[in-house]
Amino acid sequence: MNKAATILASLLMLSVIMACNNDDSSNPIKVPSDRYSDSEARGVETIFPNSEYANMITVDTVNPEGTIRARSSTALGELVVIASGQEEEGHLNTPSTAGVEGDYTFQGNYKVINKINGKEQVVNELKELSFIQTSKEPISFEKVNFEEADVYFLTPQYTGGHGLSAYAIVVNKDNGEAAPLKFVNHGATTDTLNYAMEHFPLNKNGALIVTPGTSAGTSEAKAEIVQ
Repeated sequence: MNKAATILASLLMLSVIMACNNDDSSNPIKVPSDRYSDSEARGVETIFPNSEYANMITVDTVNPEGTIRARSSTALGELVVIASGQEEEGHLNTPSTAGVEGDYTFQGNYKVINKINGKEQVVNELKELSFIQTSKEPISFEKVNFEEADVYFLTPQYTGGHGLSAYAIVVNKDNGEAAPLKFVNHGATTDTLNYAMEHFPLNKNGALIVTPGTSAGTSEAKAEIVQ
């Protein structure tokens, strides 16, 4: 983590309590969809054949570089996620734990940009990322408030068999500076935080409390930010 991120993390006094969750929601979603049907597939060839969802996505069209995929206002500016190259737009061609058949999909390389005082700061670069959503509209970051800084979560998928995975950006309320967060849990460093769909992370006495969406089957554990 760079110096700015370390400072922002210390402002938050951020720690993550991972509560045990034994729920197993691995059954595919089978709700009927009126968004796309397989017969509508145009079959554009993907440039991401090794993505996690490659076997269940049909690419329909290609969007230009700079397409906005997520955005939210901050205390002093705006966080924006844009495609850093061409973005593939498509749909799920089969029901699964990732979503309903016909859900909209977006794949590409993206940049998370912090806009403040007329300047743009690249906060993070997300390679070969897949968004799965029920709408074509850009999604919003979800925010957890802290006294001196806020944490903004970017969650590319709206559902999942083992909870949701989100990227976290911390933004200083005083000067608008932003930095990505990484987490360590049981010795493993991750760029994302997994949480249960029914339990969004929250601020409790200055700590970020998270209930994992995976079937942990273990006692409470603590994940810390990479220093």
